[in-house]
Amino acid sequence: MTLAVLSGILLGFSMPGYPLHPLIWMSMVPLFLSFDSRAFLNGIKSSVFFATALAVSHFWLLDTITVNFPRFAGFSPFQGFLVFLLFIAYESIFYFPLGFFGTFGNPYLVYPSLYVLIEVIRSLGDLGFTGARVSDALFRFPHLVVISSAFGDLGLSFLVVLTNVFLSDLFRKREWLKIALVISLIHLPWAFLPDGTALPPEESWQKVWIYQTDEKPEEKYLKSLRERFEELPKVDGLLITPEAYVATFLEKPPKIDGDYLLGTLYRENGKRYNSALLLSDGRSQRYDKVRLFPFAEFLPYPKVFSFLKFLRGFSYYSPGEYRTLDYKEKKIGVLICFESYFEDGILLYSKEADFVVVMTNDAWFRFDQALWNHFAKAVFRAAESGRWIVQVANHGISGVVDGFGRIRKVFPIGKKVVKEIGVGRPHPTLYPRIRTFLFFVNVALLVIGYLTAPPSRNRALSSPYRISRKIWTS
Repeated sequence: MTLAVLSGILLGFSMPGYPLHPLIWMSMVPLFLSFDSRAFLNGIKSSVFFATALAVSHFWLLDTITVNFPRFAGFSPFQGFLVFLLFIAYESIFYFPLGFFGTFGNPYLVYPSLYVLIEVIRSLGDLGFTGARVSDALFRFPHLVVISSAFGDLGLSFLVVLTNVFLSDLFRKREWLKIALVISLIHLPWAFLPDGTALPPEESWQKVWIYQTDEKPEEKYLKSLRERFEELPKVDGLLITPEAYVATFLEKPPKIDGDYLLGTLYRENGKRYNSALLLSDGRSQRYDKVRLFPFAEFLPYPKVFSFLKFLRGFSYYSPGEYRTLDYKEKKIGVLICFESYFEDGILLYSKEADFVVVMTNDAWFRFDQALWNHFAKAVFRAAESGRWIVQVANHGISGVVDGFGRIRKVFPIGKKVVKEIGVGRPHPTLYPRIRTFLFFVNVALLVIGYLTAPPSRNRALSSPYRISRKIWTS
């Protein structure tokens, strides 16, 4: 079990916000070396592995729901601690099949395919979540991120897990020279790529303004609607605010001069929405958040989770529908906060939008790791869709990612920013067209992995297991 915990620690510290991204290529090696012929025990190890990884990479969530958020929502730190444990336990259950079913197949096909399948299942439903994917660790490596334009971020995940399987096999055989060669080949292209200052010049196909407010999350709830509008900077162009900049429920569009994409709350026909309101040329258009955050913005499966009602934030909301907003012959796709964790919205926008805005309220998080975890998702959504993404946060991270997944600008965290930025033209990508096909390819690889496994696979595992124990205990 020690090796499973070690793998979790390595994976956790390779996630965004930590400076140890290269660890991702060997983070699962101890886990694979710990597997033996006992399938159920291997499944337990896989769950322990991910529970550890999630606790390390998302430690900031514990702070948020035991210290920061309770001040606003009114529940006790102990209740928040129990929720954090429940979250870790629930997410780790999904990884039990990785060790259990991986015991019986060809590891080079079964483990990567199982991992991708687990990630797909884990993202579904009202409790869907995509945090701590192994691909997240690579968001700063554009020569790898661009692979997402064809295979999605889970294509990168497949590659990472496959590399870990290969390295674990080399570790078993103690082929140290080959291990060094593989690791060098992985990182060699990065050494010769130009840094961010050598990227093509910023495009001015469309100019917009970012407004990072830098205010505590509860401050906006204490201000009147008039105060919020008076605080809006006057700019020559479209000003984009963070999520819920206007924390008063509007029932009709406000009459203010200028072009604004406002994060606001909205009430209509007895329903409440977390919205983005585009005001331009005397007309208004609205996008209502589709993917609501479980427990804080809506109560999933009320008959099961009614005991978690105390986690509700300012209000429960109704979901909207994905739609683009028209601005001066351009179509803007909007994702609000949690929505950038998922592909469904960006896949639609890859067909209909010219660029995408992510507006978020990340001031609840006091640690930068939380902010980088969120921003990393925008990088992959941009590469998958071929659309430039402008992320605007009230505390950070606000920034710009081009349609190849290259980070063009990141603005200082925790400072007020009013800045004009340029957005480039969209381009088509392969991934939205073959996403469904890739899923069935992954399933086919999994089946082939079982069909091609030698009959002695279970018995053969015990020998590498003994070798692995010698390696890690020597």
